[in-house]
Amino acid sequence: MKVLLVAPLLHDDALTRITLDWASQLRDGLYAIGQDVEAVIGIEAVRGRIEDLLISEKGNPGIFVFLDHGGSDALFGSDGKALIDARNLTLLHKKFVYALACKAAGHLGSLAVEYGAAGFLGFQDNFYIWKDSPAVFGLCLLSGLKVLIEEGKNSKDARARIVLETNAAVRRLKRHPQYDPGAHRVLIAALLHNRDSVVCLGGDGWRFGRSCESAGIGSKGGIRRVQPVTVS
Repeated sequence: MKVLLVAPLLHDDALTRITLDWASQLRDGLYAIGQDVEAVIGIEAVRGRIEDLLISEKGNPGIFVFLDHGGSDALFGSDGKALIDARNLTLLHKKFVYALACKAAGHLGSLAVEYGAAGFLGFQDNFYIWKDSPAVFGLCLLSGLKVLIEEGKNSKDARARIVLETNAAVRRLKRHPQYDPGAHRVLIAALLHNRDSVVCLGGDGWRFGRSCESAGIGSKGGIRRVQPVTVS
């Protein structure tokens, strides 16, 4: 199976700076383990380009990974316009969607599954990244991909890993505070909010069929190697 990785570029946007960095590291990590991946990262991530990509993969099982802005009815491209919405959801037929985008697992996620997506892991509410500590959020939010791609577990396990990693991160932060008390509380609250907002729609038993030899994303790939990003 192929991984389709999409990360738009929105200028002067703090979230985009972080998700672009995550996407680049994830792409490089997947390449490093020999995983078949098609990445559209940056200004080219607009509706026409992504529709062409999905049409070329139409009917083929795989994972569609999206990192950036979204809403209950759409995922947004580099031009600020809808990249995925009700009009082109059928192109996600047989794809499992892993969307780090606000509210995407609301109406859009449910409709995607209704239209034939293999499943949809995402957020029912807004999701948050603490700009001074993005690495901990990347570790938690991308951990589900490690479960799916490297470990060969199912989509229910992917959501469970996100919860597990988030709980572990919160425990570490409580033992070793990094900021002043007010900021520390906001950081932990953001992590817990993300944990409680993430859902997996569709079949819990969906699994990713590896197209390469087993290798450790945790040691060589881009999921656990997410580095801090400075956001001004």
